[in-house]
Amino acid sequence: MDLLRALGILLSVAVVLTVNVAAHLYLYRRLIRAHTSRRALRRAGAVGLSALGLLMVAGPAGQHAAPGSLTTLLAKAAFLWMGVGFYLLVTLGALDLGGLLGRLVRRAAKPQPGAGPSDPGRRQFLAQGGLLGVAVAVPTSGYGWWRAFAPPQVTETTIALAGLPRALSGLTIAHLTDIHAGGWVDRDFIAELVERTNALRPDLVAITGDLVDGSVERLAEVVAPLGSLRSRLGTFFVLGNHEYYSGAGPWTALLRSMGMKVLLNETASLEGLDIVGVGDWSMRKRGDASGYDLEAALAGRAPGAPAILLAHQPRGFEQAIEREIGLQLSGHTHGGQIWPWTFAVKLAYHPYCAGLYRVGDRALYVSRGCGFWGPPARVGAPPEIARIVLV
Repeated sequence: MDLLRALGILLSVAVVLTVNVAAHLYLYRRLIRAHTSRRALRRAGAVGLSALGLLMVAGPAGQHAAPGSLTTLLAKAAFLWMGVGFYLLVTLGALDLGGLLGRLVRRAAKPQPGAGPSDPGRRQFLAQGGLLGVAVAVPTSGYGWWRAFAPPQVTETTIALAGLPRALSGLTIAHLTDIHAGGWVDRDFIAELVERTNALRPDLVAITGDLVDGSVERLAEVVAPLGSLRSRLGTFFVLGNHEYYSGAGPWTALLRSMGMKVLLNETASLEGLDIVGVGDWSMRKRGDASGYDLEAALAGRAPGAPAILLAHQPRGFEQAIEREIGLQLSGHTHGGQIWPWTFAVKLAYHPYCAGLYRVGDRALYVSRGCGFWGPPARVGAPPEIARIVLV
């Protein structure tokens, strides 16, 4: 198993490096080579894009291996370029694909023997396309930056929970997830998030993982404002995959010391309602015994009580339905975070990507999350605080 895991990691690294090199070669061709024939400018462009390609790998890797001010700065620069570069690739790729299809149609209708790579019209198209790519990528990335750091939207959803006692009808849950503290998401970001959550006056706060990207030693002060969350029934937390990467044990201990109820494959009963919490789905698949274990979480639970499952990933909803859990709250997907990457995420997590899903009288709510990971951008998938009202 260890050998297979090592081979899988090596394969993933090889794929990432190959895609990285190919993307920067393409950008060199479209942004530098198509605009100038001067050797000095081409060399400068090649050096610049090579440096950015190296930064894409070295920045995040350096921050993970040796957290510090310099490595954090390099990682931020890498993720910033990732967002801009992504939209350059999308725009230029769409233009080139459209141009290719147009040429194929024209050639099929009326062959043009003289047209080819050196055709002046094609060179002009490439040059103009490069300028258009920059004109689209820069403002789109700017909007994505603003949307990522602007206050999350409050989305209110009313859900009928089977078996809910009449006394609990109208109970409100503030659902937070995927905050990703560390790097771009700082203490001020979290303090404002806490203020907006408290303003909703929830009966219960549920945080479904990926709170942090870093160790307790580095981020304890950053997440400290979460200790000011206020609700009648308390704050419940389950681990996401990034807590496992960052040290699940120390984070569990710190969050509990802050007054949160961290559920590790267990159930908490309160006022006739069960709150069930499981570990992250992917960690169980990797052999971590503290990962997703719904059977362990439900062991000893009184049958018949209405239940809400907190699970970082929407995967496993079918198991929740089988065990007659009325509502599952999840995150992880970010709703795709950046259009048109949203389409790939929808395919990967089909059919549960973002929003409310119902199967009979069972429901799943997948939040787009409060923060972001990777590029500091949100396009087509704005961050949210989900306010769930049970009836």
